Amino acid sequence: MQTLALASFGKRLLAFIIDFMIVIFISLFLTGLILKPFGGILGVMGLENFEFGEDLVKGASIIFMAFIGAAGVLLLAFFVCLFVGFLYDFLMICFVNQATVGKKILNIKVVQTDGVSLSFFEVFIRTVVKFITGFIFVFLWLICLFTEQRQTLHDKIANSLVVNDL
Repeated sequence: MQTLALASFGKRLLAFIIDFMIVIFISLFLTGLILKPFGGILGVMGLENFEFGEDLVKGASIIFMAFIGAAGVLLLAFFVCLFVGFLYDFLMICFVNQATVGKKILNIKVVQTDGVSLSFFEVFIRTVVKFITGFIFVFLWLICLFTEQRQTLHDKIANSLVVNDL
């Protein structure tokens, strides 16, 4: 069995930040494309024809509707971000050298505990658990600071490690 050099928490965190920025950028772009047929963000918010100086009652109702529209835009952007993030993580780990763009930049990758690639099913389970723990129990990601093999909960369940790509 080969010796695996475990990736540090700092490398994993920086890779996550890089990947998060990529996912946010793609999600905002896709959200804009989705909203384009509806007049874009301002169209959905009801502000495409808004002009300052309108009477107070009409202006207040327009602003109230804009808040409702803004909440809808934020909700759509959130779900697009979840969808894009899930697909990004799953597909990149599954098909692109076992690493996302952030991991690739930092020369780290995801492998089974014996050093071989994860199966399609293992990557899927890892990604599902990663998203559940990331949005509900984010503190569980810090478990890697206290485990011998620097595994998070999603790593433990999928029997995976994040290692330096030598």
